[in-house]
Amino acid sequence: MKRIHLFEFEDFNWFPNWIRVRLTRMLNFMHKLVKTEDKLIDLLTPLIKESNDMHITDLCSGSGGPMVPVVERLQQQEQFKNLSLTLTDLYPHHELVQRYESYQQIDYSAKAVDVTKVNADYKG
Repeated sequence: MKRIHLFEFEDFNWFPNWIRVRLTRMLNFMHKLVKTEDKLIDLLTPLIKESNDMHITDLCSGSGGPMVPVVERLQQQEQFKNLSLTLTDLYPHHELVQRYESYQQIDYSAKAVDVTKVNADYKG
């Protein structure tokens, strides 16, 4: 099959932020509707164990998606109680950056992170 290069409108800097926020909220709603949390936990558990790395960096986080509840559920297990999460996005959701400042093991990077140029500072 020939590769098709698609794009997401919300990844363009000219795209209105108010629409970007609503699109990412809609994606978050869809994750809840189809219950992706359980599948993500099933996928991540062996990877975290194998890597021995208790940190996840979520690229293209938008409005947080399913990763925050996934990490919170994993942290309830003794083996993952020290698991931490960093959310990142090309257009960080500044309201969420402020919200996660009060969290112990979850933070949202305020600086823009381009998934095509991730530097080595981000681990996990």
